[in-house]
Amino acid sequence: MAERWEAIQRTNAEFLSWLEEKIRRADNDPGFYERANPFRMIEREFVPSRYLPSDDQPLADGVTISKGKQKVRPSATPSGFVVPIRGEDMPEEVPVLQYLGSDSFISHINSITDPNIEVSTVLPELDTILNDWQATGQERLLRLGRSAFGGGFLADPMGLGKSLTALVSAVRLHRELRSKGFILVVCRKSCTGQWYEEIQKHFKEVSRCESPNPFRLIDPCDFPFLQDARPSAMVLNRADFPVRKLLSFDVVIVSASFLRQRHLEIKAREKLLNIVPIASLSTVKEALGIADLTSIAMPLHSSLYEELDARISVLIFDESQDAKNPDTALWAAVKSLNYRTAFLLSGTPAYNTLDDLYGQISLLPGCPISSLAHFRRLFGTDKVPRNEQGGDDVLNDQTNPRMLLLKRFMAAILVARPKELLKLPAMSETDISVELNWNSHPAALAAIEALVSQAYRLLSKMRRSNRIEGRRLKRQAFSLFWKAQALSASPLLSVREIRGGRSQYWAYVEWAADRFSHFVKMKGLDENLTFENLDQEQRGQFVRWIRREPGPGRRRAATVTDDMEDDDVEMTSQPGDLESNDDGGDGGDDDDQGDDEDMSDYEDASDDDEDMSDDEDMSDDEDMSDDEASASSDGIGDAGDAEGAEGVNKKMTRQEWLKYLNDQPDGEIFSPRITAVVDTIKSIRDGGNGKVMVASEYVKFLDIVRVGLARKGDEYAGSAVSEFNGTIASQEARTDIIRDFNDPGSESAVLLCTIAAGGTGLNITGACHLIVCEPLWSPGQLEQLKGRVWRLGQTKPVTVYHIFAEFSRIDQAIRSAGSQKADGRKDLMEPLVREDDKDFNLPRLPTAEELDDDN
Repeated sequence: MAERWEAIQRTNAEFLSWLEEKIRRADNDPGFYERANPFRMIEREFVPSRYLPSDDQPLADGVTISKGKQKVRPSATPSGFVVPIRGEDMPEEVPVLQYLGSDSFISHINSITDPNIEVSTVLPELDTILNDWQATGQERLLRLGRSAFGGGFLADPMGLGKSLTALVSAVRLHRELRSKGFILVVCRKSCTGQWYEEIQKHFKEVSRCESPNPFRLIDPCDFPFLQDARPSAMVLNRADFPVRKLLSFDVVIVSASFLRQRHLEIKAREKLLNIVPIASLSTVKEALGIADLTSIAMPLHSSLYEELDARISVLIFDESQDAKNPDTALWAAVKSLNYRTAFLLSGTPAYNTLDDLYGQISLLPGCPISSLAHFRRLFGTDKVPRNEQGGDDVLNDQTNPRMLLLKRFMAAILVARPKELLKLPAMSETDISVELNWNSHPAALAAIEALVSQAYRLLSKMRRSNRIEGRRLKRQAFSLFWKAQALSASPLLSVREIRGGRSQYWAYVEWAADRFSHFVKMKGLDENLTFENLDQEQRGQFVRWIRREPGPGRRRAATVTDDMEDDDVEMTSQPGDLESNDDGGDGGDDDDQGDDEDMSDYEDASDDDEDMSDDEDMSDDEDMSDDEASASSDGIGDAGDAEGAEGVNKKMTRQEWLKYLNDQPDGEIFSPRITAVVDTIKSIRDGGNGKVMVASEYVKFLDIVRVGLARKGDEYAGSAVSEFNGTIASQEARTDIIRDFNDPGSESAVLLCTIAAGGTGLNITGACHLIVCEPLWSPGQLEQLKGRVWRLGQTKPVTVYHIFAEFSRIDQAIRSAGSQKADGRKDLMEPLVREDDKDFNLPRLPTAEELDDDN
């Protein structure tokens, strides 16, 4: 035992030395947050557990006992991965099966799932009668906060009042802890005012006695007359706000972008201080172009919180899926806060893939999982078994028993009830077909086929690449997907890359026409043959052939043969007229493995970035990453920005874009997809069937819709059509837009809303019709979007219209990927979501033999 302990100490010392070197390099790297962070690539395998096994539960075969205060690495055993216990002495190692099967773990689950749970008397200052599910939910959440996990998920669907449920539970826990700190609410910028209004609306206004020290919070437990007072609250939007004054509030509300920016400033300051010891102060000032080294404001990271014993008592993280990626600055910013308890609010915790759960779980103070790699090993989320039909069978208990472990673990940290509790009016969904087919737009569809295939090849290569190279390939792939979406949506969406006065759309169409001519010659077909005259067999051959093409901007080698079935056609990369080599990657060198690629394994383009895609914050220049800009940018920049390629005009300002748009003829405005959207709006409005919310990922697309509506009639001019997107900088203006639209007596009848700005946190029950202009990569994004309209307060039946181009391969690919992801998320959540008075069926624990077979 002594020899083993010495080996552990020696290994840990070597690891810490290596870790310190990585930290030093990362801190001195100016691209720390702009690219893959080497420090974040370290696999943290130390897994602290909070649950001890019962005395009557023996350790698994091969598991030993270790003493001392050092943490030890988990290792594989016949029963699963070993999870060390966190405590004073780190007394023993526990297999995952024993961890999830221990009496203490099961007792914890029973305490939060008890159908006969006793709901304690809620706050006397509460001025609202809670719904039954809110009263029970705040009690369950309180028990999660008291548990060894230090919190958990409140995953009720949109509309069940998660905000009030979390506030009540947080205030109760705050008072139990007798905390000198405050409750911190982190939310989207557009929702800060809503959180403040929640407190003002639902709690009684009672005058409070001034504290002898106005900068120190009075403990209501010491002053009973204060327990009837509304929690004092503020929205923090100033970096220089005094910490002591901040501590005079019960609840502090802050936007995620504000928190993220403060964290980045602190990291930049730390890097600067690391440079000073190795260079003269004058050299540093000259190199950085600064006049003096000044201190930075740290309203949420000040050392005063420790000195005053005033840690954040409860962190309420609204839309916690925003920090699902541990490689982002937002995740690091939240993790850097000093809090006792965390309530994670998300109607879609598995927002895109099951791996999204780890980034959020890791924010819990008592998280027992050390890294995403360990999460995947424990729960098998990196393994995607196939069923007999070739589709995904991710959560099938027989094919992947580790999913049972995930369901069981999530049952211990999650409170979720069904939306049926609201008894809302019915919601129906229907497809609106886009007249984009091989008879009307064959060249555009051919270009889409080539772009999507090229993107698939890049993703296939990504699987075989290291992390940094993989991120680059993924970014390039989704840039191609975006171009395919633009071709499927409107020629005007590619106006940001004007060459010779024309959009890139027409260059792609010409490329496709040229490749068709080449195809006709190779096949020896009639030279007068057109796209429209191809029979079904010939069209199938052409589609298969165009998929093998390197894509617009790349050419095959001169040695190309006439054998249309040859899988090993030689390709070469040459500079083209349409896009740079960097955009195309090396896709032409791979076999066409990606033609039937399973897109459910991939996240959307923004998932590699800061995941703060809320374009409402774009005015702060904080939340748009390189990935997002390349994959889903609308291409509207500052007047001085240049594309950086020869022959390419400067990017348009928004004013220039709108003028350009208004000057376009109807033939350019009314693409098949724009026509489908405009006609659907007119059909709804002409029938007098209520207000319409139109949602798209792209501001420019909605701009085109607005112009198209105006050209359809005067009734769609002026205030009849409102817009809600990142170009509206004022929070007051945004609030007024939503309030006016929700007013039944207002003129506002159509709301054009970007999904990033309006997809979360907003109440848009004024609309009973929702038009989704393009398929969405993430099922969580779609659920959040529908939740803006179909939620508490909706009194009319809701109809969701999906604008879908059946023959567009990009539409097919995105819908297929979203459907598969949705099925996986549904399989995970179904056994965990239930009404409070129903018995909970704890997912069974798989046997060691099942896990061995799975390995």
